[in-house]
Amino acid sequence: SPSGALLAETDVTGTVGFYKLKIPTEKHALSFQATPGEPTSTNIKLLNTGNLETSVTLGISRPFSVNPTYIPSLVPGEEVTCEVSYFPVVTEYVTGRLTLSLTNDTVIYQVPTEGRSTKTKPRGPNTGPIGYSLLANKSIVNFGGTDIGIEKEEKLLLQNDSPTQ
Repeated sequence: SPSGALLAETDVTGTVGFYKLKIPTEKHALSFQATPGEPTSTNIKLLNTGNLETSVTLGISRPFSVNPTYIPSLVPGEEVTCEVSYFPVVTEYVTGRLTLSLTNDTVIYQVPTEGRSTKTKPRGPNTGPIGYSLLANKSIVNFGGTDIGIEKEEKLLLQNDSPTQ
């Protein structure tokens, strides 16, 4: 008021803090190696090092998966274990990112992820899918700056290296 008189008084409370998640330093990147059709997994621990309770949403694209995909409550100092899996269906090398979003997407973490699948095992009694391997004399076929409508030919030698030929 202009006269300097107190008009009203009220108590105000608030929380000052921050969201922070610690992911173990040895897990700067997640790297997997597996045989197609046979998943592999690893566990990562997430620690709430902030001073506010938070929820965590986890996401990753196929052929990777994460469990759980949502942690509804992680109090300061609490640690939770998550399982990240790689399930290749073909021989491949893929990369991705495990994404961790905290309460209301205020903080987002990303962990690089890579998966490499190797040649399948030879088929035998109850051993799963037929093994395969195809070898080529070139790893890259380059046709250069070929004009539209012009044909070029490259010879490629292929060898079936599968034990079940």
